[in-house]
Order: sequence, then C-alpha cells, then structure tokens
Amino acid sequence: MNIGEKLVSFRKEKELTQEEVSKKLNIPKSKISKWERNELYPEIDDVVSLCKLYDITPNDLLSDEHKRDDSTEKRQKGTMKIITSLVGLLTLIVYLFVSFITGAWGVTWIIWIIYLVVIEIIKLCFHLKGVDVDDD
Repeated sequence: MNIGEKLVSFRKEKELTQEEVSKKLNIPKSKISKWERNELYPEIDDVVSLCKLYDITPNDLLSDEHKRDDSTEKRQKGTMKIITSLVGLLTLIVYLFVSFITGAWGVTWIIWIIYLVVIEIIKLCFHLKGVDVDDD
C-alpha cells in the first residue's frame, strides 16, 4: 500500500472528507488530493500534523507495516468466524441432546438465547482487541 492509499484509508477510518482534513490542518484541499493520488508527498511538518490528526505514528504512514496489520486483522476475523461457528454447532448439539432427553421442546429454546449472548461476548472480546467485527 503506497502513501496515498494509506492517507485515503486513514482519512476514511476517521470518517473525514478531504475538505475537513484541509480545514483541520490549514492546508489547501488540492494538496491533500495530490497526496492521496501520489502526485505529491507530504513534507515532514505535514506528516507530523497528519499523524496527530489520524492518531497514527509516522511509521504507520511511511512503512509497509499497514499491510501486515491488514493480514493480521483478516486472520483474527477468520479466527472469530471459526469460534462463532463452533459455538453455534455446540449449541445445536446441546439443544438437540437436552430436548430429546427431557422432551421439553418448549423450554429448551432458552439455549438459543444463551447462544446469542455468548456470540455477542465473543464479538466484544474481538472488538476490544481492535478487530472490526461488523458482519461482511
């Protein structure tokens, strides 16, 4: 990912427009647009300002570390999907087992409510680790 792509990504993560960035940094919008299209590179003072605005380090902007972060997040999302799938399968097995053994089909639906709570706790744990847990 080049610097321009990173600048676009960081700006969108903060839900800012080029115009808003321009106003916050007191830099012409055309300059920001050129940075994002890789027609011009930010000067060192601008890098510092961008890092403060986007809450990143210069290393985040200038190195290839961001690529590794993307792959790490993909792995973590994959791990979360596997965990939630296994919890779902386990819930189904428990539900069927308890329902057949007790014959209380009208009461065992509570197991599914417990399942939903557990899934939300798992999502919260991954969210706290910095993983975007929105459904794809």
